[in-house]
Amino acid sequence: MRGPKPKSRNKKFITGNPGGRRIGNEPEPQPAKSFRCPSWMGKHGRELWRKIAPELLKAKILTEWDKSSFEAMCSSYHMMRVAEAELALDGLTVRDDRGAIKKHPAASIFKAAGDTYSKHAELFGLSPISRQRLDVKVKDEPNEAEKFLMRKNH
Repeated sequence: MRGPKPKSRNKKFITGNPGGRRIGNEPEPQPAKSFRCPSWMGKHGRELWRKIAPELLKAKILTEWDKSSFEAMCSSYHMMRVAEAELALDGLTVRDDRGAIKKHPAASIFKAAGDTYSKHAELFGLSPISRQRLDVKVKDEPNEAEKFLMRKNH
């Protein structure tokens, strides 16, 4: 894909549509109310799920439509960590049947799982650049101006 990443329909309305292209309708899934980690998920994937899913639900980023992508991200993270542990245990190289030194097979698994994790993590805004692209504002506490207005109205 060339050029900048596409903007959502809502973002086009906010920032304008200088190209004048037709703004189509986008489906708007409801945020997921609960997001249970599947029982088959590996240990590291479950830990990541428990750590990140509540925050993404709170920010209304996770929907029922996103479950398979989120599962793939957590599963990839688990595979990456398992491969990393194997590399730490065995080293980066192994000897084949003939005694020749070659790259450890876990290194390829680590790279592939890491690439998959990174791609999915970016979709959920789990990197600084992707958070900017999502433009999600999580509101926990009212700011000082909002507090002042709330006191004045009551």
